[in-house]
Amino acid sequence: MIHQHHKWFTVDNTPNLAGGQTNWEVDRDSTDGYYEKEPSTVGSGQPGPGWFTNTGSANVGPDHRRTPYTAGSPSGAWAKYIFNIPTQTQQNILDTDDYYILYYYLQQSGNASPNCYITVERFGEGVYADSLRHNQMLNGAGLPTLQQAGLWRPTQSGADGSWYPLTILRLNAGAPVIVTIGADTLTPAFLRVDAVRVLRSNLPRDLEFGRRMKGNPWQVTNPDTTRPNMDHFALYRVGEVFPEVTAGETAEKKVRLFNLGDSVLTIYNVYGHTGRFYTNDPMPIRINPGSYYDLTIVFRPYQEEFIVDSLAIESDDPEEPVAYLHVAGQGLNYNFIMNASDGSEPHWRAPGGDQVLYQETPAGWVNSVASPYPFPIPGGNRNSRVYTGTGQIPYAIYQFVIPDTLGGDYILEYSGPAGSPNAATAAQIDVVTPFFADTQRVTGFNQRQVTTALVWAQIGGPGFTFKLNPGGPTQVIFSNPGQASGNFLRTDLLRVRKVPTHPQITVAQRTIAFGEVAVDLIERELQGNYRRTNYNWK
Repeated sequence: MIHQHHKWFTVDNTPNLAGGQTNWEVDRDSTDGYYEKEPSTVGSGQPGPGWFTNTGSANVGPDHRRTPYTAGSPSGAWAKYIFNIPTQTQQNILDTDDYYILYYYLQQSGNASPNCYITVERFGEGVYADSLRHNQMLNGAGLPTLQQAGLWRPTQSGADGSWYPLTILRLNAGAPVIVTIGADTLTPAFLRVDAVRVLRSNLPRDLEFGRRMKGNPWQVTNPDTTRPNMDHFALYRVGEVFPEVTAGETAEKKVRLFNLGDSVLTIYNVYGHTGRFYTNDPMPIRINPGSYYDLTIVFRPYQEEFIVDSLAIESDDPEEPVAYLHVAGQGLNYNFIMNASDGSEPHWRAPGGDQVLYQETPAGWVNSVASPYPFPIPGGNRNSRVYTGTGQIPYAIYQFVIPDTLGGDYILEYSGPAGSPNAATAAQIDVVTPFFADTQRVTGFNQRQVTTALVWAQIGGPGFTFKLNPGGPTQVIFSNPGQASGNFLRTDLLRVRKVPTHPQITVAQRTIAFGEVAVDLIERELQGNYRRTNYNWK
């Protein structure tokens, strides 16, 4: 992104029509601002009107807003951003009818809504210019993984989010635009809102894609010294983390490619550098001005491995003929996931047929917030389970049957609500498996390890494995001998992952073709592998 060719402005989440730091870049008039509507039903005993403030450095500006307060549905709530295309901002003239990309910022959150609605209205038209559904957790998806892989700038916080591109549309200068982010009956968890931003370009062809970092820490403020440097539109794209994939399988992710220019953009080639990331979409790809194309990227790990790659996109964008996107993914050995639930949620690939089960004792377990791990079955994990009684020790049993050819050493991993303040700090996990005389036991397991940055907590700690055998049911039993007020046993996802049993070597492809090669007769005779016999025919 070249700043001299791009113009943008921001509307933050705090209603401050009088001006000030809370709406840094808005050219305010009587229509510009931010407005809220509370949920249809505000939970009893909750303070305030239904919207609450979260402060912190991960926000754009000093804070972001959320609803509900602690529990309940956000249905009926909305936040509206109303603005005109300003005549001047950041010393750039924007008063132009043009194509604009609409971005939305939110910090990383383990309980932001996975399904809110967004509408865009152009004043006076009477219909939506665009409407869509958005998963707010995508704004921070994979940031801790990217940070650990060295792909997240060290000056950025792991709690930061990103500017997520929502849509591209034509906006008219001087006419108000209304962007609504809202919740309906399909919207679970918390509805969170921070800031929206629009971007335009004066290039003839302009390829834009991917999330952007919150700010560019290296950009000098000159000539614009009046606004916080960290809020400038970031030059750097946020990489994409792919789902964990079992070796021999693939995962796909769509990356939306926008053409912000005013002429047709042509994409000639898309390629990775490790062989693990690629696209099967036919080339060339042509994108009309003000439109987009959803490019399908495939991740195929060769073995149990963590792979970082740089995806290159070649096009006729005059300023960025080769655009790059960092991608990362993890290949796993044989694995499956058990899902604790009231019976309404599925397990994922759990072996054992009708012997697969999850059971709780005593009665009285209830639903709670689900793990932040993206469950492989869409909508398959909506709740975790918790027992809050203190009169007796609670137990939860996960049961499955290891296939006959896959006995061996396994890693067990737990995932539950992120940052739970009252999960068990010293749970006990017992493993009973066929043809193994002793119960394999781990004590003192802290369920509060799970955060938005650490989705899976390994039972027993790094390097600890369990022997799991075929031939009958294996049971993994969670209990909490220290069950007490504020220290409750929680269950949700249990991942069972096989440890590789032998070294593996792979090649990028199974055959190598050298083409046709001419035969050198002299060399063949020197090697003694060619003999010619003369026959005298009579």
